[in-house]
Amino acid sequence: MKLSAPGATFIKTQEAVGGKPNLTPYPDIGGGTDIGYAHNYPPSTPPSQIPARISVEQAEALFALDTATAQQYLNANLTTSVSQQTYDGLVDYVYDRGVAAVASSGVIPLINNGSFAQAAQIVRTTGLLCNNPVLIQRRQKEASLVLQQASVISGAYQFATA
Repeated sequence: MKLSAPGATFIKTQEAVGGKPNLTPYPDIGGGTDIGYAHNYPPSTPPSQIPARISVEQAEALFALDTATAQQYLNANLTTSVSQQTYDGLVDYVYDRGVAAVASSGVIPLINNGSFAQAAQIVRTTGLLCNNPVLIQRRQKEASLVLQQASVISGAYQFATA
């Protein structure tokens, strides 16, 4: 499968104010440095290897690289068919948490076994550093996508409000 246009828009709006990439480095909540659409440089990255500024085109290229990594992981590990919405939610989850964290979360085996509600519960409650309200809301939206509870309106996912 491939990330859909609404899925890409969803990730970009989660990672950048107004969906526009941050062209200068900024601190990541996990201790590293991010740039663009949250392309991550881990804390061990020497400062000389982190660009002081990137172009929008470079941010898009980093986004394509990072989403490709997430999709490669999912396509190699999902053994059951999922909806586009579920796939997009999982791509965002991998994009944000990283392959290693998702691999150890148990989400993919649950999806493969058809336990979507259990998988969504893990998505909803994991990787919540510092009880960040923005991150909590993101996890809720990812879980909604896993459970196919969003609508696509004007090319973007829309979520019911509680």
